[in-house]
Amino acid sequence: MDYDKINGYLVDIFNNVVIIEEASLKNSKFND
Repeated sequence: MDYDKINGYLVDIFNNVVIIEEASLKNSKFND
């Protein structure tokens, strides 16, 4: 198991989720 690679994937996924969540929150605020 290449833990550095796995950790890198998890960080990328986490960062993408955070970006999507922030975009969703901004969109919901605009829609109100």
